[in-house]
Amino acid sequence: MNFVKRKLIKLFIGFEDSTFLINTTKWLKTLKEDFLLKSRYIKLFGENFDGYSVFIPRFLKPQKPPEIVFDLINNPNDELSIEKAARYVSLIPFVEDSQAFEEDISDCWCTDDQFLSLGFGDYEEHAILLCNYFNYIDKAQNKNVTSYLCLGKAYPEGNTLYVIRICNSSPDVELWNARTGECYYFDKRYKTTTFLGFSVIKSFANSKAMGVDDMCQMKEIGCIISDSNVYVNIQEHIDPGLIAFDLKDETCWKPFLK
Repeated sequence: MNFVKRKLIKLFIGFEDSTFLINTTKWLKTLKEDFLLKSRYIKLFGENFDGYSVFIPRFLKPQKPPEIVFDLINNPNDELSIEKAARYVSLIPFVEDSQAFEEDISDCWCTDDQFLSLGFGDYEEHAILLCNYFNYIDKAQNKNVTSYLCLGKAYPEGNTLYVIRICNSSPDVELWNARTGECYYFDKRYKTTTFLGFSVIKSFANSKAMGVDDMCQMKEIGCIISDSNVYVNIQEHIDPGLIAFDLKDETCWKPFLK
C-alpha cells in the first residue's frame, strides 16, 4: 500500500486526493511546532475499513435513530430522546480496534452502518454514531443545538473522543461520554469575583448535570470536529471547564478550512 509518511502523522493514499493529504500533513506539522499545541490530541484523518485515510468530517451526517430511541411520527417532542440515544449507544459492546482487527489496521474508523453491522466498536465508532443521532434529533425537534466530535485526553483511557453538544443561542455546553452515556454540563456564562470593589477573577460558572463522578473524565481538549471542518484549540487552557467554546472566535479556535 502506498503511503505518505511524515514525522507527526502517517497518511494512506486511496480515498482522499494525495495533494490534499500532503498539504494537510504540512499544515499539521507547522501547527505542532507551537509549543502550546505540541502535545495536544489533534487529528484530521481516520483510517477507514479499507485502510485509507479519510477526512474525519466525512464520517459525520445526521442519522435517524431506531424508533425505540426516537419516534418521529408518534412522539416527535420526546424530551428524553437525547438521553435515550446516549443510553442506546452506550449499550453497544465496546471492543478496542487492536483486539478486533489485524495489526496493520489497528486504528480503524468505521461508518455508522459498519459499526452497527459489526455490533461492536471503540471510542471513535460510539462517538460518531452518538453525534449523528444527536444532530438528527435536534434538527427534527427544531433545537438550535449542534453536536460535534471532541478529541482530547481523558483518564484512564488516554486519547479519546467525546461528543460535545453546543447550544447556538446560549452559553450551555454538554460533554457526553458515548461509551458510558454520561453527560457533563458546562455553563459558559462568566462569573466575576470582586475584592474591595475591583474585579479580580473572571471565570466560568460550571456545574455537573449527570454522571457517576463529580468531575468530568475528559481533562484536555485538542480539537473539535464538525461535519465540514476541524477546529484546533489554540487557547492557553485545555480543561473543558476553563476554555471557551465559540468556534467562530479564531483567537480561541483555529479552523483547518476557511
